[in-house]
Amino acid sequence: ARRADAELARGQWRGRLHGVPIAIKDLCFTKGVRTTGGMWIYRDFRPDYDATAVARLRDAGAVILGKVRLTEGAWTRNHPQVPTPVNPWNRGRWTGASSNGSAVATAAGLCVASLGSDTGGSIRFPCAMNRLTGIKPTWGRVSLHGVFGLAPSMDHLGTIARSAEDAGHVLQAIAGPDPNDRMALRDPVPDFVVGEPTVQGLRIGLDADAVLNEVDHARWMHNRWNVRGVSVRRPPTVRTAVDHGRPCLPGRNRLAPLPTVATSAYSAKAFGMTCKPSRWMGSFSSAKTVHSAASAGCRACATGTAHTR
Repeated sequence: ARRADAELARGQWRGRLHGVPIAIKDLCFTKGVRTTGGMWIYRDFRPDYDATAVARLRDAGAVILGKVRLTEGAWTRNHPQVPTPVNPWNRGRWTGASSNGSAVATAAGLCVASLGSDTGGSIRFPCAMNRLTGIKPTWGRVSLHGVFGLAPSMDHLGTIARSAEDAGHVLQAIAGPDPNDRMALRDPVPDFVVGEPTVQGLRIGLDADAVLNEVDHARWMHNRWNVRGVSVRRPPTVRTAVDHGRPCLPGRNRLAPLPTVATSAYSAKAFGMTCKPSRWMGSFSSAKTVHSAASAGCRACATGTAHTR
């Protein structure tokens, strides 16, 4: 912050984010600063370089406040050794999925904006629960270099803020091609904040079949988390026809754990554990079990007993 003040006093302006305080989800590497990915096994890990998104924020003059908590491995729950962030609007309410720390810090006014990631809702859910705006960009729009992977072909690094304009400014700074990430888009980065924000003339495509397939899940969420519906002004909705074959969410829940298990198996081997992840491959709950076993640092699984929290 002092450096930003000094630069501005000299007339050196780096751009829209110069001097703006931003928090970083602890999934992103920060040089010399502990980076855990929410996993206890990485509690002493200090990378020797910044994630591309973090480096770009620094170049834009942003003030990096620090790292914020997330669920274990960006999966479903916080590790027992990592306290769960508290919803600043209501302590009894859910804080959302893995980017809960990013959302809570932003909603509480601890930072202007924060970085989050989204594989299956981890930007969208926390923003909905904490009254924020989040952007899950097009896949590859933001480099994933230096970011712990959950399911790399489904991971998105995005922004969380208290307004769409603020979220757009942060996305503007971190988006773009990256030679260190061969999957990053090479397309030119448009101006995400241009003119007066409006939804006039915008049409939204609604895949009604997919939505209706998830009615039971939505009803369960409503009952479980005491979700309340509100009326909002929105652009006209156009029904689209998409041949899914099968509902979307179950397909995602079957695909995402596979790279998760592989990542956990690598971590277990790298840290000298004796766990055999192959015993647990094949289901949603199995992937969580592997993450728990790896994060707990188990060295005594010769009996083959399943590991749980």
